[in-house]
Parts: sequence; structure tokens; C-alpha cells
Amino acid sequence: MKKNFIPTIDISSLLNGLNSKKSKETIKKIEKAWLKLVSFNINHGMNKKQIQSISNVGKKFFRSSEQNKIKFGSKKME
Repeated sequence: MKKNFIPTIDISSLLNGLNSKKSKETIKKIEKAWLKLVSFNINHGMNKKQIQSISNVGKKFFRSSEQNKIKFGSKKME
């Protein structure tokens, strides 16, 4: 790895379990990046439209009333 280079690691292979050859290779890449750089980007496979949609939902939630937010809280908080 180049100095000052933060790799992007595709984690899609991990979605189907951790025992496949591809999953094990991905885990090794994560381990190597973490141990050498303490950082890496995750390629989650979401496009910009999906990311924007999720961002909009989050903004709408955090702009809502406390009463509305409490509806989504953990039962342990009550």
C-alpha cells in the first residue's frame, strides 16, 4: 500500500457469510488496512440516489418532534 493511500474495500462478499474464499480475502484486506493504516473506506454498493434518500430520511427524523422520536426509542429507555 502506498503511503497516504486509503484503500476502498468492497464488503459485498461478506453479505453471504464469512466462510467463502472471497469473504476470507476481504477479511484479510480489512485486517491489513486496519493494522497498517487504522483506516479504510467501505464500498457498500449503494448509489448516490440511495445515499441521498437515506440522508433525507435521517434529516426528516431529526427535525421531527421529540414526541415522534420517542416512538422509535428502545423499550429499555422507558
